[in-house]
Amino acid sequence: MEIKNKNVKKVLIVCERNVYRSKMFELMAKKLLTERKINDIHISSRGLEKSKFQGSIAEHMSKYPILQQEHVIASALGVGKEFLQHVPKQVTEDDVRNSDTIFVQVPEHKKTLLKKFSFTGAKVFTIKEYSVPAEKGLDGNIRPRKIKITGEREEMGSVWKLTDEIRRIARKFVEELEEEI
Repeated sequence: MEIKNKNVKKVLIVCERNVYRSKMFELMAKKLLTERKINDIHISSRGLEKSKFQGSIAEHMSKYPILQQEHVIASALGVGKEFLQHVPKQVTEDDVRNSDTIFVQVPEHKKTLLKKFSFTGAKVFTIKEYSVPAEKGLDGNIRPRKIKITGEREEMGSVWKLTDEIRRIARKFVEELEEEI
């Protein structure tokens, strides 16, 4: 995560294995930053643990149906192609040291990250702590949801609800980042 321009804010998003949540959120936030023509924030993502997937997500689609589900969600968010090209990466000490701010989806990930990299301290937040106040039905903790993708109306309604939630949280997240620069 080497950034030459020192004026660029370096943001790291971390989840368990960097397969779904952190990458999906990274891609959505990058898309919003691009739409807003914001160039001085660099966002990347990593996982706390090493993923079982070696190679890109596309290489594992036929073997793991969950990846097909996540691709449907990524496509609905407008980042399907990028999601397929993604190769999961585990967080390193350099990643943490070189980040200005680190975000995790759930409090358990924050505890694990702080235990593994105790020097991170005040620069680690859950996305909820940073940008999403408690609102009805939305806690800001981005957790995986098992949605069976069959194309039936009920399941697709769940997909659209989840994509709307990710979009909304990402928008608030980007608005908060934008205020900082």
